Parts: sequence; C-alpha cells; structure tokens
Amino acid sequence: MTSFREQALIHIDRNQIDQAIDQLQQHLNTNFFDWEAIHLLGTCFIDRGMNGHAAALLSHSLEIQKQATGKPWSRTLLNLGAAYRNEKRFTEAADLFRLAIDAGMETKVEEAHALSNSAGCHLAEGRFEQSLEESNRAVECAAPKVIPDILFNRSFAHLALGHWVEGWEDHEAGFNTHVRSKRTYPGIPEWDGSKGKRLIVWGEQGIGDEIMFASVLPDAIRDSAKVILDCHPRLIDLMKRSFPMCDIYGTRKQMQAVSWVDEAEAEAAISISQLCRFYRTTDQSFPGAPYLKAESAPALRAGQSKPRIGISWVGGTKLTNGEFRSISLEKWLPILKAVDAEWFSLQYTSDAARQACELEEKHGVTIHHWPGWVEARNYDRTATFVDSLDLVITVATSIYHLCGSLGVPVWVLASSKPSWRYTPQNELWYRQTARFFRQSGTDWAPVMADVAAALRDVEKKNAA
Repeated sequence: MTSFREQALIHIDRNQIDQAIDQLQQHLNTNFFDWEAIHLLGTCFIDRGMNGHAAALLSHSLEIQKQATGKPWSRTLLNLGAAYRNEKRFTEAADLFRLAIDAGMETKVEEAHALSNSAGCHLAEGRFEQSLEESNRAVECAAPKVIPDILFNRSFAHLALGHWVEGWEDHEAGFNTHVRSKRTYPGIPEWDGSKGKRLIVWGEQGIGDEIMFASVLPDAIRDSAKVILDCHPRLIDLMKRSFPMCDIYGTRKQMQAVSWVDEAEAEAAISISQLCRFYRTTDQSFPGAPYLKAESAPALRAGQSKPRIGISWVGGTKLTNGEFRSISLEKWLPILKAVDAEWFSLQYTSDAARQACELEEKHGVTIHHWPGWVEARNYDRTATFVDSLDLVITVATSIYHLCGSLGVPVWVLASSKPSWRYTPQNELWYRQTARFFRQSGTDWAPVMADVAAALRDVEKKNAA
C-alpha cells in the first residue's frame, strides 16, 4: 500500500499541490518529526505563495536535520532562501543561498542556480558589482552547460553598470526562459543587422519598456528600406503620429497569426529591445533627445497661469519591487507645499482618485485627477495630457519613459534599490529631459526636501 508520503511525492511530480499538501498533513499526523515531509510541505506552501508558513516549516525541518544528521540539507536551505526572497527579504535570502552552497550541492548545475539566485538578491538590493561577480561564478560553475536563466539574470547587472555589449548579449537569453516569448512570423528570419531590408520590429515587455526601446526606432528606420512596427495596442495612435514613415499595427499581443504579415513583404524581423544590440553599444550611442510626438491640446492649459505639475507616486507591483519604488502621498507634502502650482495626478492605479481626495480633505492640498486622461486605454490621450504639463515629478514608472520620450521635463525619485533602468548609468536614455533625485538608505524625506528646494529655486529663477 502506498504511504501518504509516497502519494504526496506523486502529486508533487504531477504539480497537484493541493493534493500533496493534504497527503503530507495526514502523514505528519502520525510522523511529527519527519524532516523530509516537513521540508516537502514547506516547499508546497511556497508554491501557494504562503511564504511565512513555508519559512516556519523549513526552519523547523532544518532544526530536526541538524539533530538527526549533524548538518543541514542544502535543498532545504535553498527553499528557505526562496521564501525569504519572495517576500523581498533579499539580504537574508542571499545568506541562505550561500549557506546552501557551503552545505554542498548535489550537482554543479544546482550550485550554479544557487549562485544565480544569490546574484538576483544582490541585484534587487542595488549591489550590482556583487551581483555580477556571483553571476559570473554561476556561469563558470555551470560550464560547459549554458543556462539561459543565469545569463538573463546576469544581463541586468551588466545593464545596470552600463556594460552595454555584454548586457544586450545576455539579455537575448531571456527568450529561452519562461519570462519572455519570442514572436515569430512564418517564413521571416530574424534580422542580422543587414541594411536596406524591409524590417518588422515587434514590441515586448511593458508599455514603459516599449516606449523606452522605441528610441532606437529612428536608427532602424535610417538603415532599413521600410520598418513595420508591431506594437502594443494601447500605443498604436502615439506610434503612428511619431513615426509616420512606418507601417504601424497594434497586434503584438495577438498570439495567432496576423493578417497584415503577408502583405508587408518583410525580409526580416526583430524585437524592439534586440535593436539595442546594434545601436546602443556605447554611452555615446544614446542620443537622449525626444522621439515621440503628442497631439497638441491648447484647451488643457486654457485660463491657467500657474505652473502645471504632474505627479505619480506609485510604481510597480510586489513582483517588481513596488514597495521600494512607491511613496505615499503624505510624504509628498513638502513638495506639494513648496510652490504655488496646479497639481495633477498621473497615477493610473484604481485608488488614485480616493488617495488624492483624502489628502485634500486632510491637508487642503488639491491634486486634480482626471481619469479620462490618465487612465485611458489609448495611451495617446495620456501622452497628450503629459505634453500639456510644465514638469512631471514621478517615481520609477512608465510615466518617466513617456515624459523622456516626449521631451517633457521630468524629475525622477529613484530608490536606493533601483532596477537597471533607473541606475546612474541609465540616465543616458533621456539625458536632455530627465533629472534624478536619488535615495540613500531607506528614508524618502531627504529626497522630498531636495525636490522641494529645487522647485523653489526654479520659481525664483522664473520670477527674476
């Protein structure tokens, strides 16, 4: 007869996690201190996003392991590290990955993955040199096997540090992971950089990424007989106005075949991010000039004499370190009270209007929130609204990329734990437009004070 524990292993192999949890719990009812079963149960809870439960169980498993065998099991340490990493406790997670390596891995490939996991934690904490060092060790450890996840992870450290050639090369490996999907068009090869071709460029990743990488389109247009852009459907009107010499289709989210491909007579295709491998290889190759055009809307400014300043205070999700990037509106008060201006919300999150109303009710500061402009499905409307502003102050989010691409002055409040797009080396993307105010440590108050002082300086200069 198959035991509860054996049945649980079968369910885990089949990715039937709920059934595995049930079997393991029944097994532990009569085997209180089976550390392997406790380990498996903790691992199942990680799969369910219950990282606190998982950490408690895995820690208990480790205690029993040490008593029973005199040393910890590396896989338990790895999974415990994953639970900490999932809850953004990156320093503790990196320490656990290191302990797992020291405890001895069963294979060099497992050790390589552990090193890469540790590198990812250092990356999230803004320790880019350390992340790169551990990523390099992971690559060496896995050799001669090439593991795309490890290369893709390393690409972010390279890009954060401005190692453009190495960064874009590793970034390509992302298409061989579960994170990115390569779009293909039947019978059309990937572009090799040859000039004079009819070229499909397809967008990928988020809207902010697609806007950022669109800075490379003028280079591709210059070198191609024709560029056909397959972009995000929310960007089609903005891209058509900005690149009238291109054929623009908003179909890059469609998984099935698209009808226009046969008529395009394209000779090659490439993702918009891969263009950087050809055109963004040195600091000097970043022009930093605006490249998108918004529709003019004079009526938005009619009757207003005060400076029009837009703000965005929430960026990212839990998965993309949103808690490090976002700043509650209460902390914006030094900025909002620094100068006499008209303040406008550029926040597209569902509770933005409520937060603005609560701030006005409590502190008497008005932030206009016009959902028809900032929550529009068609991002062209948001671009038009942003283009009507004198200044935008924002956390690290897609509004920064929109401002930079349009040439609207933008001040960026950058976390001390930035993603690669917001490191000092990446200020090159919009260097004619953007100004960064960088956090040191975890306190935003000094940053907000610096921005408030900068606003007052601008006001004095304009009044002189």
